Amino acid sequence: TGTCEAPFTSSGAHINHAEPKAPHGLLNPNGPDDGDLPNIYAGADGKVNAELFTTRARISAEGPGQWLWDQDGSAIIIHANADDHSTQPIGGAGDRVACAALSAS
Repeated sequence: TGTCEAPFTSSGAHINHAEPKAPHGLLNPNGPDDGDLPNIYAGADGKVNAELFTTRARISAEGPGQWLWDQDGSAIIIHANADDHSTQPIGGAGDRVACAALSAS
């Protein structure tokens, strides 16, 4: 959902609307779920500059992937640790440390 109240659990789980739901992990042979994205790495100053692409989510009205502008909105979550992209449920990514609500405006 498009809410970001610390500790950022208000944003809910990954988008994963397919049935049956796919397991977590870009390296999981039975995955990935629709919300899986590659790891990003912050510099010593805590800043990140990253460009990511996925066909599993979209902001356009039509096309491939889960639509992010549904009734409850969406958010991007940053976890404290690197994701190993295979173990369940979150690949060892750790606590949610940052959140950004997505908006069409």
